[in-house]
Amino acid sequence: MMMKVLNLSAVIAAVLFSGVAMATPDTPVKPHHAEYPTLSTPHNLTKTMPTACKHPVAVGYVEEFQTVHYRDIQPNRHGASGVPNDGWVTWGTADDIYKLRACPEGGAIDSDDGVCWLQLSDKPIVMGIAAVAPGKKLHPHYHKEPECYYGLDGTSHTWANGKMNHFEKGDFLFLESKAMHYTNVTGNSDMVWPYWFPMDGDFATFGYTWPESKWVEDKEGIKMMFELLPYNYSKEVRSGNAVYGF
Repeated sequence: MMMKVLNLSAVIAAVLFSGVAMATPDTPVKPHHAEYPTLSTPHNLTKTMPTACKHPVAVGYVEEFQTVHYRDIQPNRHGASGVPNDGWVTWGTADDIYKLRACPEGGAIDSDDGVCWLQLSDKPIVMGIAAVAPGKKLHPHYHKEPECYYGLDGTSHTWANGKMNHFEKGDFLFLESKAMHYTNVTGNSDMVWPYWFPMDGDFATFGYTWPESKWVEDKEGIKMMFELLPYNYSKEVRSGNAVYGF
């Protein structure tokens, strides 16, 4: 038993810190897109905006958040464009989760999956605000586009730099291309955070990978990496009974 524990620790350390890839690479679409997924971003949360996150659209919105309540924020400002003014939305029904619906009047807590969001920008970068209800989770996933978080309200734990971290108001996080990430809401109110992809626009071209994605079963390396995450709901996620996220 001890040998198995040590071997697992060695594998995790190798993947997290040596850059050794276990999965089949994908051809990068842009120079900043990684070939291989990694178990986590190598960055810690900070109280200042990381340089990689400083796109003018994001900087403008983050400044606006200091004086305007997030419920009053409007899309297509600060140089952003391409977003219909549909207000806060949530996932569709089980028949078609991508046919988005209006977020219930009661907010994320009254939505089927406990998550609502407001789209702020589609071009030149994709940006929005996520609100996740108490006790809900955004399950492990990754995408080729680097992403940034900014904690606006609530408390949670998020996976970064090989560990779970307190994520709350005022925290910034830069997620590298194809870095696996997930967030568990731990407080008694919604966890709210703006998210943006500082180097990519046009959300229709994005590609997300979840543990339950069918093609993951055909790539043993990726499946193994998801299994290595310290996450207690992998069976639920693989069965498709998951809360989707950003």
